[in-house]
Amino acid sequence: ALMTGRLEAADERLRGSLTRSHAAGDKEDLSWSLLGLAGLAAARADHERAALLLGAATNLLAGMGAELKPFERKLHDETTARARAELGSERFEKTRAGGRELSLTDAVAVAAQI
Repeated sequence: ALMTGRLEAADERLRGSLTRSHAAGDKEDLSWSLLGLAGLAAARADHERAALLLGAATNLLAGMGAELKPFERKLHDETTARARAELGSERFEKTRAGGRELSLTDAVAVAAQI
């Protein structure tokens, strides 16, 4: 839904996934939810939140030793490019680094505010 511009449908599905994966303690699904919500934030021109969530999602994946799958890599790269173009490289990197430092609970709270 996100990749086809159906933002309301994407919002509903991603929020549901975020809630369920967080409640279940499923870190991999939680990371995909955070990544999707980063893309949604960028699509809604909330580039600061997009950068924070990109940092949180990639940090969570790295902590598990997981890598981005092809679809998620595309979403990550497009979201990164969009947020970086709007924020500038320095601000983007600083904000994304802040996202890497978020606890899971704080990352979920940031995602819920989209």
